[in-house]
Amino acid sequence: MFYNKSFIQNNLLKCDQCSQQLNEHDQPKYLPCYKTICSKCELTIITTNSKAIDNKFKCNICEKDHSIPNEGFVLNDRIYALITAEPMRISFGKEYDALKSNLNKIESLIKSLELTNTDKLIDIIKEHCMEQINLIQLSTEKKIEQLNKLNEQFIGIVKHYETKCVQSVLFQNKNESVIRVQMNKLVEEANLFLIEKQAYLDELKINEDEMKQFNFKSEDLQSRLNKESAKLNHLIFDSKLIRFISNTNEMNKFELGIIDYEQLGETTVIIISFKLGLLIEMLKISLGLIFKNAKKSVGRLLF
Repeated sequence: MFYNKSFIQNNLLKCDQCSQQLNEHDQPKYLPCYKTICSKCELTIITTNSKAIDNKFKCNICEKDHSIPNEGFVLNDRIYALITAEPMRISFGKEYDALKSNLNKIESLIKSLELTNTDKLIDIIKEHCMEQINLIQLSTEKKIEQLNKLNEQFIGIVKHYETKCVQSVLFQNKNESVIRVQMNKLVEEANLFLIEKQAYLDELKINEDEMKQFNFKSEDLQSRLNKESAKLNHLIFDSKLIRFISNTNEMNKFELGIIDYEQLGETTVIIISFKLGLLIEMLKISLGLIFKNAKKSVGRLLF
């Protein structure tokens, strides 16, 4: 035979003096009158009557005088075993568990049918829609988190590239000075040519043959400057130039998820001369009878 958990807690696992529920931290003790007290009440009795003659104290439960044993009050080992025992789940088999689950589902369905109030129905709609909104926001936050991680990765790659290029420039070998000398000479030559020929144009002394020679010279200078510029870029950018190519495509709405409409199943129920309220009451009565018979078949329940 089994007993209800609340019955055990309210009647057996309580201090007979202060009525507080005993727990695993207590050391429940017997009084001489065989009542059980908690550790706090035991300490109160001992400290309050420590100077009493013959260690006598008046019991607040039986109202009689008792002596405090020299070795202390005796442990109520049965109660102590109860309050320190590991909880365990009692099962009556798969069929019992299945029936209990089905009864819970029926009870939930009854509650849903009882929500005939318009305000409650509107609350159900709003609650469901709010759940979907929360899912959308959660999905959005995850996508933003993914974008932030990509952002950090891209920036990290560029920063690493920058550091590598700077170090390459700082620690170049002697060839770097040779390149700079050649480059400076070419720039000086090009500047001088630019100044001279700009002055020539300003004088408006147009000579076809001279113009051809100057254009040939300018094209040669351009070609040499481009080569030196390429050498410089190759030197400072470690032979390859990093570039970020932005994705200009608009985000597809399916990147976040989709909005879908689930087709609800329709159940045709024919009710002759019965109102919905009466049907609900009948379901309640049937549920009570089923659960009552189930309890009889398995004994007295329990937790």
